[in-house]
Amino acid sequence: MDASRALCQRFVSAFIDYPKMLIGAINGPVFGIMFTTLGLYDCVIATEKTFFACPFSSLGQSPEGCSTHTFPNIFGPSLASELLYFNYRMPVEEAHRLGFVSRVVSSEKLQNHLEEWLYGEKGLVKTCYPNSMFNAKAIVRNEETRLMLHEINKVECDVLQQSWSSEECADALQKFYSRK
Repeated sequence: MDASRALCQRFVSAFIDYPKMLIGAINGPVFGIMFTTLGLYDCVIATEKTFFACPFSSLGQSPEGCSTHTFPNIFGPSLASELLYFNYRMPVEEAHRLGFVSRVVSSEKLQNHLEEWLYGEKGLVKTCYPNSMFNAKAIVRNEETRLMLHEINKVECDVLQQSWSSEECADALQKFYSRK
C-alpha cells in the first residue's frame, strides 16, 4: 500500500507542477481521480456525453487529487460536499454553468473544435506567445500555491492509504467485484 500511496502522490504532483497549459478534452463519463485532478487543469472542454462523479463513499475511499481544496473553491462548500461525500453525479451542463468546464461541444465536433482552437488561423498556436502563457500560469500557480497543493496532496494520500486498509473499503471492493 505504501507504493500505491506514493504512486498516487507522484501522479497528482505532476499536475501541480506542470508548467505548460493543461487542457482537458472530455468525451464521456469522468470518475474519481480523473475528475478530481481536473480541478488542477487550466481549461476543460467537454461534450454532451460527459458527466462527473466521485463515488468515494460508496467505495469506502476518500477524496484525492487536491479536490478537498479545489472543489470548494470551484463549486462552493455545499456542492463540493455533495460531490466528495455524497456521490453526486454532476451533469456537464451544470459543470459548465459553474465554470468547471469552459465550453461544451458536440461529441462529433470535438476533434475538429480542438484542432481549430489550437492550430487554426486564429488558434492558440498562431495567436498566443508561449512565454506569456507560461508567465501568467506561473503567477496563478505560484510557488506558495504549489507548496500548499503539495501539502494537501500529501494529506489526502495519507488518508486514502488509511482508507484502503479499512473494513469499509474491503467490503466495498468485495461488493464491486462480485456484482454481475
